[in-house]
Amino acid sequence: MTKDEKKEAFLQIIENWFEDKTGDINSENCIGFYNYLIDSLEFESRFYTEYELKFNKFIKSISDWLSTFNVQKNKSYIYEKDGLKNLSSKLLGKENQAKLELFLSILSNIYICSKNEYLL
Repeated sequence: MTKDEKKEAFLQIIENWFEDKTGDINSENCIGFYNYLIDSLEFESRFYTEYELKFNKFIKSISDWLSTFNVQKNKSYIYEKDGLKNLSSKLLGKENQAKLELFLSILSNIYICSKNEYLL
């Protein structure tokens, strides 16, 4: 992927996964925000208090996937409206499906907080 293709794909992730159509993150600032978001996810995976729920493992998996989204074989997760839910379902495995909605909600909150902090 070229730099511009990576930017466009990440902007699609923001729009599709987090339903963020505000345009606050755009082609001018998306690389900086991408790095900030990855750092935020990695921080949360180390210090999130809900260890027993296995959220740490989940968020680390999402962070790892986002860190390499441009070389992933299945890029449909980027462009699907339910891409995050589908990817999360795959990452959680069958035994943790009951936690899916909770994990997605927490992840969305981390995204919103990260975006707000980044835009300060």
